[in-house]
Amino acid sequence: MLPPGLLLLAALAVMPALVPADAGAQAEVLEQEEPLARPARASRLPAVVVYAAEQVGGAADGTVAGSGTGFATSIAASSAWSGYHSVAELLEQAVGVQVRRFGGRDDFATLSVRGSTAAQVRVLIDGVPMTRAGDAVVDLSSLPLDGIERIEVYRGSVPVGMSAAGAASVVNLVTRRRVKPGLATSLSVGSFDTWRVALDADRPLADGQLDASLSFRSTHGDFEFPSDNGTPLNPLDDGVERRRNNDSRALSLRTRWRQELGQRRGLEVSASAYHSEHGLPGLPPFGSLKAWRRSSRGTAGVTLDQDNGSLALDLLLEDNTLADPRAPGEPGLGLGYSKGDDRSWRVGLRGNHRFAFGAHLAELSFEGAFEDFSERRAISSGTLRSTAQRSSLALAVGDELLIENAGLLLAPQLRFESLWNDFASSAGGTSKRARSLDPGLGLSWNATPTLLLKGNIGSYFRAPDFSELFGNTGFSLASPGLEPESGLNRDLGFSWQRAWHRARPGGQSSARLEYAWFNNDSDDRIVFIQTGTRQIRAINIGSARVRGHELSATAKLGRTPFTGQAGGSLLLEANFTSQDARNLSGQPSESGRRLPGIPDRELFGRATWQRGPASIAWHYQYRDTVYYDKANVFSSGSSARHGLELAWRASDDWKFTLQLDNLSDEQTPDVFGFPVPGRALFLGLSTSRDNEN
Repeated sequence: MLPPGLLLLAALAVMPALVPADAGAQAEVLEQEEPLARPARASRLPAVVVYAAEQVGGAADGTVAGSGTGFATSIAASSAWSGYHSVAELLEQAVGVQVRRFGGRDDFATLSVRGSTAAQVRVLIDGVPMTRAGDAVVDLSSLPLDGIERIEVYRGSVPVGMSAAGAASVVNLVTRRRVKPGLATSLSVGSFDTWRVALDADRPLADGQLDASLSFRSTHGDFEFPSDNGTPLNPLDDGVERRRNNDSRALSLRTRWRQELGQRRGLEVSASAYHSEHGLPGLPPFGSLKAWRRSSRGTAGVTLDQDNGSLALDLLLEDNTLADPRAPGEPGLGLGYSKGDDRSWRVGLRGNHRFAFGAHLAELSFEGAFEDFSERRAISSGTLRSTAQRSSLALAVGDELLIENAGLLLAPQLRFESLWNDFASSAGGTSKRARSLDPGLGLSWNATPTLLLKGNIGSYFRAPDFSELFGNTGFSLASPGLEPESGLNRDLGFSWQRAWHRARPGGQSSARLEYAWFNNDSDDRIVFIQTGTRQIRAINIGSARVRGHELSATAKLGRTPFTGQAGGSLLLEANFTSQDARNLSGQPSESGRRLPGIPDRELFGRATWQRGPASIAWHYQYRDTVYYDKANVFSSGSSARHGLELAWRASDDWKFTLQLDNLSDEQTPDVFGFPVPGRALFLGLSTSRDNEN
């Protein structure tokens, strides 16, 4: 039986469709109903609709500009920096998205979209790839939220402008662009000796605008958690332990200078730096009290953009060190080496161009890149060294044919991607090439002024990264015969939205409802298996299938905040994901089983009440049982978490926040049995001032 909170929020998910046209209006005069925005001739794209409470930095869903016929989510993040939030925290509240945590809020976390593997999701910041050829998985905890305006999640169908998708889905973090020069600061403190300080500044410089964000996060991460002492069948030795060696520190800096070169043209120069140090406690009851990880990343880029396209050159540098100095009698993390270092750099050139002719809006895009990767592993017999290079070229072409009289939008696209790999190690060298041609087709139909029907089908592929393809005797054996993963994404659904304006200032109510059915098949999925004593090899297991349903809804009732009018506003948000993820590899012990790490059902809901300078928000998250292994022997139970956030804007410049996380003190283990924190409290103080001079 579903928990009461799940039943309540399932009802909330369909509430917007039942909201009457005069909801919240009472005796006020209503203006003309606002229909669903039809594509404009210049872009043929839906309007941006982002619902979010400014006070709480909500994760409300909305239509993404540029999503065309696809299903996409825009997560508002511009105000989340004023509290102790994270990228992973906002993403796990989006429909169709699963975040796999390896501990607490600041620990390693990965992303799955519609049941994909973490490596099948491409993560970008302003279009710049954060994935590496050395390891395609992006650690969400290494992505700072400071300076981020919104997070765009493209589920399945990907815009042509992101030519080298190379994955089943794409997540793009879009940085904030302030219009006025000013200064903003934020300080947060909370449970587990956690604190964070952030600074955001903007000012004119050399006929342009310079903005910068600087933040520092630190936590001991020493939360208490229930432990079975490694004997799940013996409850007599169960107890409570404290997480040790889980402290972390992270420093991030982002700068950008932009100059307008004329009407609808601009030049942008950007750079960023990130550094973190983190203890690695491992899985309880075993683990390490001394293992640690240090990561550094730097980016730089130059972009020239205009209305009909852009051209960008970007550089990514990354350095990672992982050490596992075991104490006598301590198993450590179980790695085949005591210390490992890897360094990589990537340079890329990308661009896109759009042009309209007749009823068509065509787009061409390309991305070329070169990446160099080197690593060292310290083992008992010496040091293993390896180097690798990858060159890649991706091209994409798409068209949007608008049949205006019928309200139809037809969007075919074709992608080509080719990769060249060269690898050398202490054991010798090899090379491998991978290429793919992937077609796609999308269709949308404005059935009514407020109802949009849409569907998509398209294939994708992902080449194995260096850690999977070449390996080393310190961690995994080489598998030069690995084939790229490939798959077929299909979805079908609708989007409905409606707004009602009132004659008085600030009077507006709105509602939005979106549903999608998806069916994704993947072939040659890559997994690591044990082939001998402490020997690991990556193999292609065969096929997997993920089918499911996504439902998201938003309703806003009452007045727009800070209009000076009497009354308040109520924002209701809910999304529900149901999916059936099956292993179709043909292996007797695994075929037909559920894919590990993917829950059957997930639900998120939020209710935000705002009146004048104060607001209160309650949210609820439910996650079904998750299996840890391919044979579905070990699993976690379901979990239900509640949270509360209070905010008060003392003036136009000062804002106070209070976050109460996990009010129910739910501590069901997350992915692979990693413990998670219980109840936590965070206090925040932020100030923002515009400089008119």
